[in-house]
Amino acid sequence: MGEQPSEQKKRELPRLLSVVIPCFNEQENVWPLYERLCSVLDVLPFPSEILYIENGSHDATGHHLEALVQKDPRIRVLVFTRNFGYQGAISAGLEFAKGDAVVVMDGDLQDPPELIPLFLDKWHEGFFIVYGTRAKRQASFFYQMGYKAFYRLMRSFAYIDIPLDASDFALMDRRVVDVLNRMPERDRLIRGMREFTGFRHTGIPYDRPARERGVSHFTFTDYVRFAQRSIFAFSYKPLEMISIIALIVVG
Repeated sequence: MGEQPSEQKKRELPRLLSVVIPCFNEQENVWPLYERLCSVLDVLPFPSEILYIENGSHDATGHHLEALVQKDPRIRVLVFTRNFGYQGAISAGLEFAKGDAVVVMDGDLQDPPELIPLFLDKWHEGFFIVYGTRAKRQASFFYQMGYKAFYRLMRSFAYIDIPLDASDFALMDRRVVDVLNRMPERDRLIRGMREFTGFRHTGIPYDRPARERGVSHFTFTDYVRFAQRSIFAFSYKPLEMISIIALIVVG
């Protein structure tokens, strides 16, 4: 999976690991995720920080995050005035993350924190990007087919080789994060942008469970809009097709 790292001295331990977690109406998942994440971070031989992005929630997510800040000095919370979208929340988190390595994960417990040590092992070997690939996804048949169709359509259209079924759940080296922070894109697809950087990468398969608590607020229309923006952001083919149609109409 991905490119193999060249022969080189393995990396030293990071001076700081950052974990970026976008949250939107996740009041039921804040504490369970925090407890599972602590069980992973507390045994690491280096310090860590947890950066929550409160993405304009309408429930008690913000109050729970305030309680976490009082409890744990590793935690910082970036509060949005409204919902700026999942990719916007990730982008803001990358801007504020301070770590030598930065992990991005969902706030709904569908990305298992227990995978972080495996990400770190691959980073230690010399990879700059280590992402989770969804081997299995617990979702309805309709959504599973939609996900598979999107990733394969995206890969066939894109002018870069975006790995199949790669998720936003990933660890990125500081060099990758710095490049992403300098990129001017407005409609952002982080998993495509990190591939665009050209750094060595690899994937680790995992089973993505269904939500145990709360309800996803990402509607079918949101998925369609996201797919449309993603394809236009990383492919010239839609513009080529429009040009061809225009020439046919003119002819």
